[in-house]
Amino acid sequence: MTRLWRSLTFKLLFTLLFTGLFGVGLVWLLANQEANYGFGQLKIDQLQAEFVTIAQQWYEANGSWAKFGEVTANLPHAPFEQPRYGPPPQFTLLDDADRVLLPFGPWHIGDELSDAQAAQGTPVMVNGRKIGTILFVQGAPIFNPLEQRFLDQTNRRLLIGAIATALIAIMIGILLTRYYTRPLRDLTKALRAMHGGNLEQEVPVRSKDELGELANAFNQMSKDLARANFLRRRMTADIAHDLRTPLTVIAGYVEAMQDGTLKPTPARFETMNTEIQALKRLVEDLRTLSLADAGELKLMIQEVSSEAFLHQIATSFQPLLDEQGIALRVELAPALPCLSIDRERMAQVLGNLLNNSMRHTAAGGEIMLGGYFMEDGGVALSVRDSGAGIAADKLPYIFERMYRADDARSGSDAESGLGLAIVKSIVEAHGGTVVAESALGRGTTITVRLPKARVLEAARS
Repeated sequence: MTRLWRSLTFKLLFTLLFTGLFGVGLVWLLANQEANYGFGQLKIDQLQAEFVTIAQQWYEANGSWAKFGEVTANLPHAPFEQPRYGPPPQFTLLDDADRVLLPFGPWHIGDELSDAQAAQGTPVMVNGRKIGTILFVQGAPIFNPLEQRFLDQTNRRLLIGAIATALIAIMIGILLTRYYTRPLRDLTKALRAMHGGNLEQEVPVRSKDELGELANAFNQMSKDLARANFLRRRMTADIAHDLRTPLTVIAGYVEAMQDGTLKPTPARFETMNTEIQALKRLVEDLRTLSLADAGELKLMIQEVSSEAFLHQIATSFQPLLDEQGIALRVELAPALPCLSIDRERMAQVLGNLLNNSMRHTAAGGEIMLGGYFMEDGGVALSVRDSGAGIAADKLPYIFERMYRADDARSGSDAESGLGLAIVKSIVEAHGGTVVAESALGRGTTITVRLPKARVLEAARS
């Protein structure tokens, strides 16, 4: 029971019902008071009109107000034909000079009332001339049985209507509460399933309001978490594979040498050293990514000539490209400014991109290393190849860790599968972005966009 009271469903239901019932009760109270007041006022107006008629008839018949008090002393029996109303409300009569003719309450015969007081009464007119004023003083009418029954029935109907409205409000409140909290129940059920290990959940989007936006956001989050979990597992498996292969080779050589099966030779030591270097590259790549994830990837910022930097990168890769029969071309925009970057890290970025292009460009192909201005004042560095290209459905994932596709990344043991992920981390640490454009059979272009903040404007002059 305590849990029910603390639930959002109960709180929302209580709020709706309290608001609805309070409104219904308030309307019923006001309607009841208005009915009683209105009917009583109608009765007073009716009696006052009859009193005016009696006064007019008396004055027309007698020509003065003499002895009128004797007649009203017996009201309602005279001059009314029958005792219909019980004691009349309290009225007083003023003459044409606003002097009291019939005493009542604080007023005595002869008292003269002010114009404001007299204006509240009903004038008595005879032949177009005001001969007096009937003024209601205080009190309330007493209803006859038929009138009282009518008023009681009216109040009873108002009460029944209020109760019926309250019951309808309760039913509507319960239905609306269940309807509005249904998305929350769906989310709770999905979260419990995620807690149980099933991360990929999807809740129905039942509306376009804030709850609908929440459901959409949850569905996207669930997909992202499921994919991140899948990538984590795949990355763990890939890293274990990449670690196991060189370690197996090294362990095999060491054991064989220890047993005397193989003799230590420079060639065998070179093979083991190659595997050790592969392990070191993998560990260094993982360290770079971990630092980037923690926001602790330190950059040694320095002023770098764009032209000299790109030509240096091209020169260092030229022998490898010549060996594979791939042409390398450098395209630079005129007067390309200097950059404020970490030279070593950015060289690693372009090196990874060139390595990636080399693996997917056949002999006789071409790789272009370029630099040009962007419209927002930044500088873009790009690597374009004439290789096999990347399928459109795989292109969005090439910067993910350990993502390997036959037409995107090789599965060779020499590569860690982290190259493009490292590219993205280093570029983002510089405040830039990296994008890829590709089509099957038409090659791939990967562009590093450095913001205006990394451009040294003085170099333009």
